[in-house]
Parts: sequence; C-alpha cells; structure tokens
Amino acid sequence: MYTYNHWGNWCKEENITMEERDDFSNNFSQQPNTAMAGWSLGLGIAAMIVPIPVLDIVAGVIGIVLANKAKETGVQGLATAGLVCSIIGTIIAILFTLSFCAAI
Repeated sequence: MYTYNHWGNWCKEENITMEERDDFSNNFSQQPNTAMAGWSLGLGIAAMIVPIPVLDIVAGVIGIVLANKAKETGVQGLATAGLVCSIIGTIIAILFTLSFCAAI
C-alpha cells in the first residue's frame, strides 16, 4: 500500500505502530525554527551594506530583536551571527549619520 509521508512524497507505507509514528511526529515538530535567525542575519548584512543610514538603523534594530528571540528558541550559532552583524551594521549607520550631521 502506498501513501504520502510527512513531506508530501509518495512512498510505500511502513508497518509501524501508532506510538512510533507519534514519536516521529513529536521529534519532527521539535526541530528548531531557523527562520528568525536567518532573517536576523539577512537584516544584519543589509544593515552593513545598504548605503541609506535610516534604513540601516531600522534593519539593525529589527535584526537585534530577531536574534534575541531566535536565541530563546534554541538556534544559537545563526542567531549569534545575526546579532553580531546587526550590531556592527547599526554602529556603522549611527557613525555615518553622526559624521554626516557634523559635516553640515
């Protein structure tokens, strides 16, 4: 007998008990969510690259908040990279803004 598995693929159904199937589902659903950490890293890199200081500051602050939330969910490495990039991008944007204001 063929059926769809968790990922939507057509496969042969295995003879497993309901307890084993529930254990698999519970383990599968407890994987850490890396979306927030990925967004944090992306916003941190954008804060360092985009030449518009106001957007850099906003992206950096949002990246810092997302990195802190991602660390709570258990994604340590990617969240730390996002936090570092967001902090550096925010500092660069603030320094650029201050130097622009001092030149005026």
